[in-house]
Amino acid sequence: MKRIALALALLIVALALGVSTLAPPSQADRVHLRDGRVLEGRVIKEDDSHVQLEKEFGGVPQILTFERHEVVKIERVLTPRQEFEEAFKKCKTGDDFVKLAATAKEKGLDSEQKRCFEEAVKRDPKNKEAHLALGHVLHEGKWMTEREYKTALGWVEIDGEFVPPDQVEARREERRAAARKRAADSQERIRQELEGRPFADAEPITTSHYIVKCNAGKDDKLARAYADFLEKLWEKLNKLFRKYKRQHGDKSKVYIFANAREFYDTTNMEEGVGGYFFASGGEQFGSKEYDRLLAGFHGTFGATGNTYLVLAHEGTHQYQNSICEGTHEDWALRPTWWVEGLAVYFGDGFKFDKKKNIEIDVPRDRLAQLQQNLRGGQLTEFGGVKGMPALIRLPHRLYSGFYYAHGWGLCYYLMHRGQDKKGANKPVKLGDKEIDLAKVFEDFTDFVVKQPPADVKGRFLQGDWRSAAEHYAGKLESLLGIPGDRTWDVIESDYKDFILQMELKKLGKVKVNTYTSNETFFEVSKPGDSKWKFDEDSIQGDEAIRMVNDSTTGLIRVSVDGNMTNDELEKVADDTERGLGFSIESAVFDKREPIDLPCGHPAWELVYSGKARQAANATKEVQVRTNEQRFRHVVVVTLKRIYHIICQADSDRFAENEEAFAEVLKKFKVLPEQ
Repeated sequence: MKRIALALALLIVALALGVSTLAPPSQADRVHLRDGRVLEGRVIKEDDSHVQLEKEFGGVPQILTFERHEVVKIERVLTPRQEFEEAFKKCKTGDDFVKLAATAKEKGLDSEQKRCFEEAVKRDPKNKEAHLALGHVLHEGKWMTEREYKTALGWVEIDGEFVPPDQVEARREERRAAARKRAADSQERIRQELEGRPFADAEPITTSHYIVKCNAGKDDKLARAYADFLEKLWEKLNKLFRKYKRQHGDKSKVYIFANAREFYDTTNMEEGVGGYFFASGGEQFGSKEYDRLLAGFHGTFGATGNTYLVLAHEGTHQYQNSICEGTHEDWALRPTWWVEGLAVYFGDGFKFDKKKNIEIDVPRDRLAQLQQNLRGGQLTEFGGVKGMPALIRLPHRLYSGFYYAHGWGLCYYLMHRGQDKKGANKPVKLGDKEIDLAKVFEDFTDFVVKQPPADVKGRFLQGDWRSAAEHYAGKLESLLGIPGDRTWDVIESDYKDFILQMELKKLGKVKVNTYTSNETFFEVSKPGDSKWKFDEDSIQGDEAIRMVNDSTTGLIRVSVDGNMTNDELEKVADDTERGLGFSIESAVFDKREPIDLPCGHPAWELVYSGKARQAANATKEVQVRTNEQRFRHVVVVTLKRIYHIICQADSDRFAENEEAFAEVLKKFKVLPEQ
C-alpha cells in the first residue's frame, strides 16, 4: 500500500507540473504479481530473494522492490526499436529491407527507415524504390546521389548550393561582392574610431587614480573602457608593490590619441613607438600639466598587442615613478633594464581572465624574439663586455626596442626561476651554493626605489652616467654573489637554459582541417590533399602556422603583424618588397599586382624566386631550405593588421603545388574584431 500511495503522490505532482506521463520506457518488462496487478517498467535486478523494477511516475523514475514470493512471473517485452533490430538481422534481399523500411516508418523510426534503404541498395544496386527513397537520380544508366548528379552535369557547389555552369561566375562575383561589403563595413567601424574627433573636444574621464582623455571614436565609450582598465592595472600593481610608499598623491594623467599618426605628430615620437611615459613632460611640452603624463594611441601594436598592452606597459612606468623617491632627475638614474623589464612583464604580459580581471602571462612576441636572439648569439654588447654584465649597465639612450625582451627576460628569470608548480619560491643551486633569486630581485627593487645618493646624481647630471649604471649594477652583482660564490658565466648558462625551455604560446588552434587564431583574428584551412599537414612545431618568429607537403616540397606559412599606422595596401606592399632582402637572397620578381581574394580585404600578390637566408627559430633550430625556392607571397591588409600568406616550393616543383596554394588563398578568412 505504501508503494501505491507513493506512486499516486508522484503522479499527482507530475500532473500538477504539467509533466507528460505518456513517454514509453526504453524497455517494457511486465511483472505479474500474486495480487493480480501487472506492472510495466524495466527490471534492473533479479535474484532469489528480490526483484527490482524501475518504473516512471509522472516522468520521474522510481525503483520498486518486491519480495520474490510476491512475483508470479516476469514477461520480457521488446520495444519497437528492439523489434526492428531483430527484424533487420533477418533481412537478406534488397526487397526485404524496403519492406522493413515501411514498418520502421509506421513506428516512427525515421533514421532506421533510411538505414534500411541504404542497406537495400548495397544488397541490390538496381533497387529503384530504395534509390528513389534516398533521393538518388538515374543518369546515363547509373544511379547517383544529388551531389554526384549535379557534378556530372557540370554544376559547381558554392556556399553549400549547386549552381549551373552558366551562373557560376555571376554567383562567385556576388559572393566576392558580399565579402567585400562585409570587410568594408567592419573596416568602416574601425575607421571611424581611428578618425575620432578633435582632441580638444574630448571630455576627461576621472577615476580614483587617473584622469583619462581619449578622442578615439565619436563618443566617450572607448575612453571609459580604457579608464576602467587602468584602474584594474593600478589595483594589480598596488597589490604587488604595496610595501612601497607612493611619492606622488595626485591623479595620473593619460592621453590616448585617436590614431598613431596623431600621437606621433603631437608628441614628436618616432614611428614604431606604441606609447610613452613623460616623467618630466612639463619640460618637453612647456607646462607642468604634462608632468608624469602617459601618452598612447588607439590601435594595434605588434602581432597581438593593442592599446591595452601599451597602457599596461606605460602605466607600469607611471606606477614605478610614483614609488621611486626623488625628482624626475632621480627617476632618470634608475636602471633601464629594471624600468623596461617590469613594464614588459606587466604590460606585454598582461591578459584578461574570463571575468575581465588582469592576469600576468608570458608575452609571446617578446619571448619569441628573446629565444631567437639567445639561439643566434645576439646578446647585449656594451663597454667591451657582452651579455648580462652589459645589459645591466646599458644606459637609457642606447636602450632600443631590441633590448626590451632581454630586460623582461632578466626580470622574469629572477622572479620565476625558483618557483615550483604551486608558485612557491625556492632557492636555486648556482655554482657551489644555493641562492633565492626572487629575494634577490625584491632586495634589488628595495634598493632601486630609494633616492639615489647625492654624489651619484651629481656626477650623472654632469654627464657621467656610468657612475649611476655602476651604482645599480654593482648592487645586483653583490646580491647575486658576483664575484665570490658564482660567476656571470654560471648564471647566464642557467638563464639561457631556462628561457629556451619555455614554451612559445600558440596563436591559435588546429581543429581537423582548419586553423583559427582568435589572438590575431584569422582562419585558414589546409589543402584537401591528405599529404598536406599542419606543422605547429616548426614555426619561426612572427609566424602563426605552417602547412607542409613533404612529397611535393610545398610549404605555406601565415604570419601576422600589426598595422600600427593604418597604412594602405600599396605602402604595405612596397614595404614588404623592400624587406624581403632580409629573408631572401637575390630575389627575382615575376609578378607584383593587386589580387582579389574571397576574404574581401585588399590584397597584393608578389611572385618571386630566390634562396632563403639561414635563420634561427624562436623555439628550436629548423633547417632552412638552401636550394632555390619559388614563392607566391600574398599580403592581406586591414586597418589593424597585416597578414602574410607565403606559399613556396622548390622552383622546379612549384607547379605541382599551385592548385593547393590557390585553395588555401580561396579559403583564407579575416575574422571580425570586437
